[in-house]
Amino acid sequence: MGVEGFLTGGGGGLTSPVDPTDGGTGIITYTTGDILYADATNSLAKLPIGSEGQALVVDGSGIPSWQFTGFIEDFPQLKLNEGLEIFSHCNVDIVLQGEFRSSISNSEINVAVDRTGTEATHPGQWRFRLNDNATARANAQWDAIRDSKFGSGSWVLETVFNVETLSTATNEYILINGFCDAANGSAITDGIYFEYDRTNSVNYIAVCEASGTRTEVDTGVAVSTTSTVWPKQRIIVNADATSVTFYIDGSLVATITTNIPSSASHQPYFGIFKSTSTAAQNILYLDYIYVRNQLTTTI
Repeated sequence: MGVEGFLTGGGGGLTSPVDPTDGGTGIITYTTGDILYADATNSLAKLPIGSEGQALVVDGSGIPSWQFTGFIEDFPQLKLNEGLEIFSHCNVDIVLQGEFRSSISNSEINVAVDRTGTEATHPGQWRFRLNDNATARANAQWDAIRDSKFGSGSWVLETVFNVETLSTATNEYILINGFCDAANGSAITDGIYFEYDRTNSVNYIAVCEASGTRTEVDTGVAVSTTSTVWPKQRIIVNADATSVTFYIDGSLVATITTNIPSSASHQPYFGIFKSTSTAAQNILYLDYIYVRNQLTTTI
């Protein structure tokens, strides 16, 4: 129905009928899913429909908003013939995970070695440590035989981690977190990922790369080494691989529609790679990995 027929409950709220003119607020121009509500001054306000996977939440003053409130809870449970859904909490040896494996060189991925002071809120972490070697690397990924392709349904990848040591000119490294074709290195030609490369930006960069050509967006979110800062990074690839959205802590930080590698194989991938070194360093701590692929049609 139109706004002219909108009625409210009692108790000092809005009166009815509502004037069909909106004074430029846009409340009489709406789309499927928009919500009308009474704001803090009991005036009519409109909340546009949220993004896929967001939930409607209400703050202490009663004002609604769309937010990502968690990880798995944001999405309906998949049936067995609708795709796959994997959640790997980092509280056991990564080599023993059914879907992920480690790959290291002059490095360590330590099991249940938590960053001091963070055990209560992030128990059972994996510590990624790079030894004193200019080619040191440490990464977690699907086995190569589990490569997949975009365009056959939506993909979601989410991780939570904490950085302890920043990259420097004398101990340079790159962090890559996303979907990539590279199995054991940072030489990516096809992928969708977050990147931290100090020589490019002190912020996390959102990247889509196809055949070595990149589209990148600076998220504006700086890499922090504070022990209480655990960025929740989420990548969502739509079903036909025409758009990718990047989120940090529930906020949309980038949308990319070019250089999406729809024809190349990929795998979930989290890794750090040195290029110069003068010391061994604890680089970061990984809390969990969540992967979801919802097929366009059932099998």
